[in-house]
Amino acid sequence: MEYRVRSDAAGVYIEANDATEGWKAPVDFDVPDCFDVLKAVAQNVCPTVVSMVFDVQEQTVYWCEKQEWDRIEKVTLL
Repeated sequence: MEYRVRSDAAGVYIEANDATEGWKAPVDFDVPDCFDVLKAVAQNVCPTVVSMVFDVQEQTVYWCEKQEWDRIEKVTLL
């Protein structure tokens, strides 16, 4: 059986994949890089409400609300 994805989500995946092409994770891919990708693929028709990044090494969650990219908040879990 063949499946086809027909939604903006497929386009977002392609954009995110293209944006990260050639990056070497995890050495040179940090929190600001993650937010650059999230900003590039943020939705406007049905606006992205929250964008989040989890830094495993720091055990920290970073997020911004309503695409306010200059107001990134964070909380450390441990």
